[in-house]
Amino acid sequence: GIGMVHQDFLLIPRLTVLDNVLVGVRSGSGAGRYGALDRDEARERLKVLSSEYGLGVDPDSRVADLSVGEQQRVEILKLLFREARLLILDEPTSVLGPVESAGLFGVVSRLRDHGESIVLITHKLKEVLTHTDNVTVMRAGRNVATKLTSSTTARELAELMVGESVPDQLRSERGAPSEERPAVRVDQVSLNDAAGVARLTDVSLAVEQGEIFGVAGVNGNGQSELAEVIVGLRRQTAGHIRLDGNVIDRHSVSMRRHAGVRYVPADRRGVGSIEALSITDNVILGSCGRFSRHGFVKRRDASDKAGELIDRYEVLTPSTDFLAGNLSGGNLQKMILAREIEGGARLLVVEQPTRGLDVKATVRVRQTLLDCRDAGIGVLLMSVDLDELLELSDRIGVMFDGRLIAVVPNEDVDVRELGLLMAGVES
Repeated sequence: GIGMVHQDFLLIPRLTVLDNVLVGVRSGSGAGRYGALDRDEARERLKVLSSEYGLGVDPDSRVADLSVGEQQRVEILKLLFREARLLILDEPTSVLGPVESAGLFGVVSRLRDHGESIVLITHKLKEVLTHTDNVTVMRAGRNVATKLTSSTTARELAELMVGESVPDQLRSERGAPSEERPAVRVDQVSLNDAAGVARLTDVSLAVEQGEIFGVAGVNGNGQSELAEVIVGLRRQTAGHIRLDGNVIDRHSVSMRRHAGVRYVPADRRGVGSIEALSITDNVILGSCGRFSRHGFVKRRDASDKAGELIDRYEVLTPSTDFLAGNLSGGNLQKMILAREIEGGARLLVVEQPTRGLDVKATVRVRQTLLDCRDAGIGVLLMSVDLDELLELSDRIGVMFDGRLIAVVPNEDVDVRELGLLMAGVES
């Protein structure tokens, strides 16, 4: 009777919703005589559950064709199909925009009303305060407090999570740019994938030096493709990219890094680092020329640099030889940021910088991005967390279906309108 929706979904993309739900079913609904699966009965039961809980998923749809929010509903359907009475949701909105998040918590309310018990694991205090009855705070593997949600505040919870006081707001006003020209200019960039499907269409934007330009959008609307085009991991189908006024369309990733384009990907473990290597080796990545001579790595220099970055960016680790894969998510992210910022960064492209991090690590990472801005670095920030974008960005652009459909100064942002734009509703 216990079921869990993991932060990283456990679905098989090539199979249908029905097939994913039936994976692992041994008895009860869905299993017929002699262990054969009664697919017709299972399909009808899924339709009933989907309607009863407002999940709205077609059992015969292929999971690969579903949005992230729909895939999450499939995960919940898997649990309901198995008659789970206790549902554990691990960071359920980490990949959702505001509209999909609201839909999810509508489902959660109906689950509660039907008598299911729900454990919500989240770092988002607004979700805790809005959608829970009781809250337990954990720090360093220990239970430090349990409270009625109605009798606590966001500040109290944050201080319990961190173990010290936290600032109300990090963002400070942006100073006057040191130079007039943008760090990067993207002119009518389009991108088709290998199958010829348009992933970006006529995207134009400019990130000024000493500015954080935030990009809002539900995952899968072209943000990652835009980041990869700018850093050189993909080659655009049309349009131009200029860095400090110079066209870099034909520059390799290495040439762009040398010119000052740095990248912090959304997947810090699979793309941003090599978990099986030490911190020192990970610091070398992308800057091999700085730490080698005649083809040999100058390990003492690299280790000294790693130690310097560990101290400056407050990476908690026993040594520079510690495996990157054994670092916590927050410390790994700080290490990646340190590596990318060091050595002449002109433009920092950052995706989902605080996803899955605790409050303390989140504050440190966000402050680092503001420090980059104040140092004159252009920052292109892509995040599904609207609070993060509002706290850090000077301007916010919204992407939907591969298009940049709006750009507004932070002070003019209407959060409700921003959420509608992220869902593709243009005023």
